[in-house]
Amino acid sequence: MKLAIPKLLETSKLLATKSGQELQELVSYVSTTLTQIIQSLRAGLNYRDNFDCLIQTVQLTHNKSQVINRGPLTKTVTAVVPMQVVSTTTAITSLVWYLDSANALVVIAQFLGAPSSDVSVVLRIEY
Repeated sequence: MKLAIPKLLETSKLLATKSGQELQELVSYVSTTLTQIIQSLRAGLNYRDNFDCLIQTVQLTHNKSQVINRGPLTKTVTAVVPMQVVSTTTAITSLVWYLDSANALVVIAQFLGAPSSDVSVVLRIEY
């Protein structure tokens, strides 16, 4: 994304108004924040860089409780999100997760069509 000259001129006109003068600190903050975001994205920032999470590929069986690697035990799991189902014949319809009494991460996945073999799923485990 490149900043066009007309956008710069519009911003300049807004800052010249009374409202622009009163909101100068806010406009400066937003401008600095957006500049940092754009620079980070151009440098290849991805989800894992910006959030504390573990992304891993696991083999899941339809409608079966399975213990999976939860990552560092010192961190509290806050979400488990399926990012991708590696299959041409099924899709995930539901995923439930919980931490059992031993603090192990348990997931139960249901798939469209109830496949009889394991399905490869990319999970994002957030802390």
